[in-house]
Amino acid sequence: MRKISKYNLDYPIGCIMAKANLTDCICIDKKNQNMLQEKDDFVYADIIRHAKWNGYGFKLKNVEK
Repeated sequence: MRKISKYNLDYPIGCIMAKANLTDCICIDKKNQNMLQEKDDFVYADIIRHAKWNGYGFKLKNVEK
């Protein structure tokens, strides 16, 4: 949570923060790492920094706090 503290979000810890519909799952390859870096290199720093990071990202819709 320290990473996103600059956004001044007030969310409790240890409980459900939101609900959403999962609409897609994408493999995070070099192309997607570059896109995330352009979007917000601070928030996505963990994914961007590790060139061999092998994982997935999720697209969400209808996110409700």
